[in-house]
Amino acid sequence: MTKIKSTIAFFLIFFGGWQLSNAKDSEIIDFDHVFSEKTSQPRTKKNLIIYIDSKEASSLVEDQSVPSGALTQAAGRVIENTLKDMANNSDSENFCYTIKNDDSKNSCIAKTKRKEADCHAIHHEDTRNSCIAQIRGSESYCHTINNENMKSSCIAIVRKSESYCHTVELEDMKNSCIAQTRGDESYCHTINNVDRRNACIALVKGL
Repeated sequence: MTKIKSTIAFFLIFFGGWQLSNAKDSEIIDFDHVFSEKTSQPRTKKNLIIYIDSKEASSLVEDQSVPSGALTQAAGRVIENTLKDMANNSDSENFCYTIKNDDSKNSCIAKTKRKEADCHAIHHEDTRNSCIAQIRGSESYCHTINNENMKSSCIAIVRKSESYCHTVELEDMKNSCIAQTRGDESYCHTINNVDRRNACIALVKGL
């Protein structure tokens, strides 16, 4: 019976960690099956992260009578990795706020947060469509872009195909494209334009 309970607890904790990692910040998540303590706060990803980060994670795990050993360590890793993901996203977004151009800044923030609604704050049509394409992973939006360099870069990033980056004529845009398709931040540091460089770093960190 103890072994069965342990197995059930194991899957509940891992499923909770998976839900938290993949949910949107404002999404309501049913975590009552993982966290026994009730709260008046909405069970959004943001509030749950704050809840976990308040150092109450260990007591919450204990509430489920999870035995010590491998299971507890595994549960700890789920929580730790989730917090690391949130830290990386926060770090990425900070780079976006250093960008002076409003459209570029909004595009950067939307992509790091993976929120299409934020793309609609972008005034420049090509930049807006590139933003939507990359968040949706939809190449069709790339083909609505008039600027050929931006279109090629968009297709490359959506397809994760570096070959399209090499058709981009602007060196800074090309290096940003390569950095994002490879997931290699070193290419961002070859970019001369500061705004584009910081956007590149933010997006690669957020991959």
